[in-house]
Amino acid sequence: MPRHPRDQLFNKNDFSRLVDSARAKGLPIKRIDAKRDGLSLIVGDPAKDAGTDNALDQWMAIRAD
Repeated sequence: MPRHPRDQLFNKNDFSRLVDSARAKGLPIKRIDAKRDGLSLIVGDPAKDAGTDNALDQWMAIRAD
């Protein structure tokens, strides 16, 4: 049965678990990509991406506190 386009591919808990486990291991999170096959974590120095202040970056900064 095909999925409806509005079906949720992942939820907030999946995202939070990914971020929390990466931070617990000391990995610098550069970006998180959400695709049909799941979440992808891109590690690296986020400071090198100047001018990419978006809602996800703000949420991650608040969550880090």
